[in-house]
Amino acid sequence: IDDGVQWAVAHWRSYFRTCTSYLLKVVVPAENFLLWVPWWLFTAAVGLLAWRVSGRTVALVSMGGLLFLGLMGLWDQSMRTVAVVGFATILAILIALPVGISMSKSSKLDALIRPILDGMQTMPSFVYLIPAIYFLGLGKVPAVLATLVYAVPPAMRLTNLGIRLVSPELKEAARAFGTTGWQMLLKIELPLARPTIMVGINQTIM
Repeated sequence: IDDGVQWAVAHWRSYFRTCTSYLLKVVVPAENFLLWVPWWLFTAAVGLLAWRVSGRTVALVSMGGLLFLGLMGLWDQSMRTVAVVGFATILAILIALPVGISMSKSSKLDALIRPILDGMQTMPSFVYLIPAIYFLGLGKVPAVLATLVYAVPPAMRLTNLGIRLVSPELKEAARAFGTTGWQMLLKIELPLARPTIMVGINQTIM
């Protein structure tokens, strides 16, 4: 195993460095932007968004939590964490949704990926930091990748499940009216599977 790891580090070092540089080009500007935004504006924006989505109680709790972080002198560290976790979450969703859709269309792909997802969800998230740090070094990129591996499975599984649970009779009726594959996906399957998919996205965010 040691020989294999040493060989991978020696031969893929340039590839790892390229991946690191590309990821940093996104994470660092996002972090700088969050650090630039005034604390009161960020807190107000989060409160407004929470109020519109979930109501007054969630908005007050969200704003109170942010104010607490500021009073404890942890604002800058919190914004750095938000940048890393936020980018990892967006990346996880962008990966999980198309793969989950593909799994719902192919039972062979589902059978191939399901054991991998089982392994990804079984291990604690900190386990993924070990190879990430070994190949990529310390910093934001290993944190993004370790979070990504742990956050992808819920959205992927529930996207697959939601589309598979769409009524076969409804899909058969849509085909009878000449619906194409893309129309079936965009106008029937995804809208009907949206509640299940949103549960998966919620779990990914958590």
